Amino acid sequence: MSIKMRWLGTACFEIVLPNKKTIVIDPYLDDSVSAPITSDKIEGCDYIFLTHGHYDHVLDVGKLAKRFDPKIFCSDVAAGSYPDPSIIEVAQQAQAYITLLQVLPGRTLRGLEEQTASLAMASGCKIVVPQHYDPLFEGSEKTDLTQLKKILEEKTDIIFQELVPGRWYSFD
Repeated sequence: MSIKMRWLGTACFEIVLPNKKTIVIDPYLDDSVSAPITSDKIEGCDYIFLTHGHYDHVLDVGKLAKRFDPKIFCSDVAAGSYPDPSIIEVAQQAQAYITLLQVLPGRTLRGLEEQTASLAMASGCKIVVPQHYDPLFEGSEKTDLTQLKKILEEKTDIIFQELVPGRWYSFD
């Protein structure tokens, strides 16, 4: 049984589970310059997961909650410096298959490539999907992921899977 997932820009993902339940992570669509759809195009939402409270992760929660009455989950673990050492410790326990890896927006990771790669490696994942590297504001540039990819290729066998915004992907 596979899950279907599509990246909707910034840190927003829509995931359809094998039982057809839908998860939306960090809903930020209507005011996003990179989202391929608006919140009214989401067809289902049983659960919303919020990684933290920045506007570019929560702006459309109310709209989806009003339409679908989903269960909403949030955590304060992601607050603080990136990546916070406690996040690495938690990730080491995860043994994830897919890790949605937050990458800071901007031209480069500004020297945080090693720390960002360490989070992916700590999670034990087979596939890493970068997020939050698309332009956040009109006129801003997509983050250069070249060095991060190079580090992961040299140190691991993790598959670095960039998703095209709005396109559905299946994972078994």
